[in-house]
Amino acid sequence: MSGTLSLSTLSLSCRPTIDMRYVTRYSRVMIRSIRHKGLRRLYEDDDSRGVKSGHAEKLRDILARRDAAGTIADMDMPGFRPHPLKGESTGYWAVTVRANWRVIFRVAERDVLDVDDVDYH
Repeated sequence: MSGTLSLSTLSLSCRPTIDMRYVTRYSRVMIRSIRHKGLRRLYEDDDSRGVKSGHAEKLRDILARRDAAGTIADMDMPGFRPHPLKGESTGYWAVTVRANWRVIFRVAERDVLDVDDVDYH
C-alpha cells in the first residue's frame, strides 16, 4: 500500500524534542521560595516584567533546570557554572546568568529556598 506508513519506516531522528522549560516534573525536589519579585513572577506566570529583558530567557532556563534537577551536579551545564558561595553567603549556591548577575539559592533537605537574582562582584 503506497499511502501507509509503518513504524519500521519511521526514523528515530523524527522524534520530537522536548523543551524542558515547559515540562512539569513531580518530584520531591522543587523551588519552594523565591525572594526576587520579578523572578517569582517569571517562574509562576512566565511574565518577564521585573527582570532584565536581556536576562529573561536565561533565567527561564535556570529556573526550569533548577526545578527539574535532583542534585547540584544536574545543574552543571555549559554557561551555568554552579558554585558554592563563601563568607556571609555560606550555604548558598550561585549559577551564572550574565556578567556579574547570578541566580543564588540554598538547598535544605531536598527543597530549593530563597532563590534570588543578584548583581554581585
